[in-house]
Amino acid sequence: SVYYVNPEPPAGYMHTALWLSAIHGLGATKTWYWCRNANGAPGRSQEEFYGSILVQPRLLNEYGVGLTELNAFGKEVVALERVPKQVYLLYSEPSAIQSVEYLDHQMITYEALQFTGVPVGFVTENSLKNHGTPSDCKLLIVADVSNVKKETLDFLRDYIRKGGRLLVIGKEALKSNEYGMPYHDADLEFLAGASRLDVAAPPVLLPSLEKKLDDSGVKREIKCMESSDNTRTAFGVMCRSAEMNGKHIVCLINLSAVPRSVVIEQGGKKIGKATDLFSNKPLKASNIEIKPLQTMLLQL
Repeated sequence: SVYYVNPEPPAGYMHTALWLSAIHGLGATKTWYWCRNANGAPGRSQEEFYGSILVQPRLLNEYGVGLTELNAFGKEVVALERVPKQVYLLYSEPSAIQSVEYLDHQMITYEALQFTGVPVGFVTENSLKNHGTPSDCKLLIVADVSNVKKETLDFLRDYIRKGGRLLVIGKEALKSNEYGMPYHDADLEFLAGASRLDVAAPPVLLPSLEKKLDDSGVKREIKCMESSDNTRTAFGVMCRSAEMNGKHIVCLINLSAVPRSVVIEQGGKKIGKATDLFSNKPLKASNIEIKPLQTMLLQL
């Protein structure tokens, strides 16, 4: 980017960035670099020039291969991106302004949710006021949202009264209004009907979040588990799945810094075989080896 120069990005970085962006909703991408002055000399600084895609063959190759794959598997990518979201995080502008911890705790929660196998959406206070929760929302998460408007508090009270599932994370959640004035205990009595968790590091938070998702009826047909312990979700390996033409498409992306060995479960049972769509070859799904920053697209 304009203000970030890394002349030695790790192998797979560009390819992974393209796939991550696409399955999170990016519809198009374009790259350009204004690299030379009018006289042909490298512009700005040599560091920026040597950090550009034009002088990094591996990066340029990953960019070309990644875009070719995304176009070749466009229907699969769209199916993965359009999976209905069942879990939503509440974003609060007053909290972002007034709390020094809110955005960090929101990010921690979002990171942990990325490895549950389901996509995550966001709602704002204004969208709750004007439209309510999306129709497919099965769990609304308030991740240490410290400052909210009175109308948001009223909405959440009514949401719980009507049977909506609310998960509150953090000890400072919903304590004050948008001006920093604390709410009375009576205003918060309705939160007795909400689930609660403490803020924790993403790997620690993940199992607790999974239990809350399951208790709320969030469907997780496909799961990516550790090969060494198939009772434990593979934190660091993002798994997204979609049904297409009667079969399941699964995208795995290893976002950790080390190789991982994982297994795919469907409906609580191990999958024995799958097809690697990139190579169009069969794959042993009961023990998948995936390198750091590697993306895999499978058909079960």
